[in-house]
Amino acid sequence: MRVPIITYHAVGDGPFPLWTSSKLFETHLDAFSKLGYETVSLARVAESLTAAQALPENAIVLTFDDGYDSVYREAFPRLCAKNFTATIFIVSGYCGGFNQWPTQRRSVPIAPLLNWDRVSELVGAGWELGVHTDSHAPLGTLPRGEAEAEILKSKEKLEKRVGRPASVFAFPYGDFSASILRFVQRSFVGAAGTRLGFVQANSNPFMLPRIDACYLTPFLVGSLPTSAFKPYLGLRQTIRALRGRFSQQWEPAGVSNTRNSF
Repeated sequence: MRVPIITYHAVGDGPFPLWTSSKLFETHLDAFSKLGYETVSLARVAESLTAAQALPENAIVLTFDDGYDSVYREAFPRLCAKNFTATIFIVSGYCGGFNQWPTQRRSVPIAPLLNWDRVSELVGAGWELGVHTDSHAPLGTLPRGEAEAEILKSKEKLEKRVGRPASVFAFPYGDFSASILRFVQRSFVGAAGTRLGFVQANSNPFMLPRIDACYLTPFLVGSLPTSAFKPYLGLRQTIRALRGRFSQQWEPAGVSNTRNSF
């Protein structure tokens, strides 16, 4: 087993690395199609690890974190044209609003998020509904009760508003504690982390590795199925780990996140 899970955020004009240009996104989809990839849900991958269920030989999972509205406008029609589906991880407390959760970095432009009608339309078209907490909080920094409430409130809200099960989870910023991991294991069938890599037979279904779309340059995306791509990811993971020693991925609690829209 060697399944790539690709992480996208917004699609269109915006700053690297959270935005993937429409042109690069089309390049990705063209490459995935030519390589013979078949999109599957994150739940299906997780269940294949826990219950020895078979996956298509060229399975791939496309995920979109945070629920940017550009996913509906830019990504959805392009995926439909390729007969691809995706997993959308929604920050339930900000659905229909903007990406202004308290820990958002001030350097990230304010952008609109999907409203409930558009989330429902995506799920109705075969997309998988995923939980990304209610306020995008780094769960490892919260007391256990608050962290569990962030997850449970979000799951219940999504399922009520969309009318479909939300059985998969993505850890905001990849941050969690051992107790939160156990809670997620009891509440979902699988979860995605932020560590770079491919899903393999020994992967933890509740810490599934992913590949950030920003690392899939036009030159490299065609080499995704080859053995040459793995050491490249290893190098990127090392650089990311070193960078993480000197800077946080989120704003400290209490920092105002009121900024001018772009």
